Amino acid sequence: MWLFYEDFYAIIERQNEKPIATVAWKKNTSQRKFSDRLVWDRLQQNSSIYNGDTIRTANNGATTIALEDNTIELGNNTIIQLIVDRQGETQLDFSGGDISAKVGENAKKGLTLKSGNVTVSLEKGSSLSAITRKSDSQQDLPLQLQLTEGSAFITDESGSH
Repeated sequence: MWLFYEDFYAIIERQNEKPIATVAWKKNTSQRKFSDRLVWDRLQQNSSIYNGDTIRTANNGATTIALEDNTIELGNNTIIQLIVDRQGETQLDFSGGDISAKVGENAKKGLTLKSGNVTVSLEKGSSLSAITRKSDSQQDLPLQLQLTEGSAFITDESGSH
């Protein structure tokens, strides 16, 4: 039983990569999938997040991801992929659910949220909430955005702002 317990709650960490963020879940659990793996790993409090990791929350779950000067909160049944490019820009590929992102005043770079064909670029000192849901007939409803502070640029598939 002890070996099963140790294996089930083991935290997988990468030895050759530097973490870009830490995750803390508030309710239920969160899972992570490394960019080069197919298996989901259960996260513990203050687990490290690496570049390219995909994070998902459980039903009725809530999770906070802390980057250097940015904070990302995930609601229930949310899935995102977290990427930091060479210039230090944070990009979130948002697949669905409920997300809030806040870019700190002292952040070196902004934050970009991509969902389907919509790209939202947040400036320093800005915060945003985004929601995507499925209708009763399991069709995707439109992305709902709410800018709560600061400024953002929204670009769609046609390139219009």
